Amino acid sequence: MTHNNFELSYISVSLAIFAVIWFNLFAYQRRDDFRSKIRDLRDGLFDFMLENGFSFETPAYRETRQMLNGMIRASNKIGPIMFFLFLWLCFDAEDAKAPDSLDKLEFGPLKKRLLAVRHQAVGELVTFVYLQGIFGIFVRVLYFFLKAVNLAYRANCLARSAANQFVNTVAFSLGRQDATASGQFRYLTGSK
Repeated sequence: MTHNNFELSYISVSLAIFAVIWFNLFAYQRRDDFRSKIRDLRDGLFDFMLENGFSFETPAYRETRQMLNGMIRASNKIGPIMFFLFLWLCFDAEDAKAPDSLDKLEFGPLKKRLLAVRHQAVGELVTFVYLQGIFGIFVRVLYFFLKAVNLAYRANCLARSAANQFVNTVAFSLGRQDATASGQFRYLTGSK
């Protein structure tokens, strides 16, 4: 076996081991972590209802609980592409839309808690789908690239602003016909 073939086989075996770990072990861990967080939200909501004496038959509570259970069940199949596919297929389907009894609920502790739980669940879903796994690496690289571009743009704007300020003050004053360069420079810098 030549040296190049050995390196190629070494790299191939390493990539295969990495792929097994990433797609099998890490994927199960990510999914279990997501499910655990959603279950914690669901169980915390149950405890809140019990402790505060709210009825478990409240439509907004039942809808929120059903939504959380659906997120747990969907976590087996959902990924970035499937998520967009679900949105595209279900966007206009009236029978796929959940009734929203939360809007009809009076504002109070129950509505506030249900809104907070739904908000947290959506945040966990977005993190699970778009910020973890292989796709998450690309999203994070894109995010940091865009932040770097934004920072470079802001630095450029700051440099242009400083240069413009210099041109409008120091350079303009030094360019007057009646000012000597050394005398005017001493005046602008405050030196004697």
